Amino acid sequence: MGLFNTWKEIMFDPINFYGKLSKKEQYAEATKYFLKVQAIASAIMIIGLGLLFSGLLAVRNALSGDLGGNVGFIFLMLIVAYPFMLLFSWGMLYVGAGILHLFVLIFGGKKCYVETFKVVAYSNSPQIFGVIPFINYLAMAYILILQVIGIKERQQLSWGKSAAVVLIPLGIGIIFAIIIYFTLMASLLPIW
Repeated sequence: MGLFNTWKEIMFDPINFYGKLSKKEQYAEATKYFLKVQAIASAIMIIGLGLLFSGLLAVRNALSGDLGGNVGFIFLMLIVAYPFMLLFSWGMLYVGAGILHLFVLIFGGKKCYVETFKVVAYSNSPQIFGVIPFINYLAMAYILILQVIGIKERQQLSWGKSAAVVLIPLGIGIIFAIIIYFTLMASLLPIW
């Protein structure tokens, strides 16, 4: 299947997609798909950020009377950051799949890590919409839904256990982020 056809099937018929995904497929195909989707999403984000920063710089320069600018520098820095973004995403794919697989094992999943890895890699499909304001929240929610469907199909868990596998680590991560945020805020504010 081509990239678009795979993307379309994951987005619109995930139960069928995950159900017919080959057990022989290991890391290569899922990783290639993930990196292609991530490359598109990152390119859209870089263009969007470049335009945003360039526009803000142009407004600042117009208000200050300075007609010079570093718009080219902004785009250059974002382009230089592009491969590092992809490399970071690739590494986080393995970490995220590992965390999710730990919860798969806790909830009784019997299949190996590669099945969870494939779910995480393919469920990233809505990430392409992740840079559109307000739509990005729906995209992130749909990623979670695709993960629940994928875990159910690939790890043969119930709907409830599959939802728990996906939502419990998310909840733990959110709580951890809130604790870090308030700890940092408390350390920056003087105590009276």
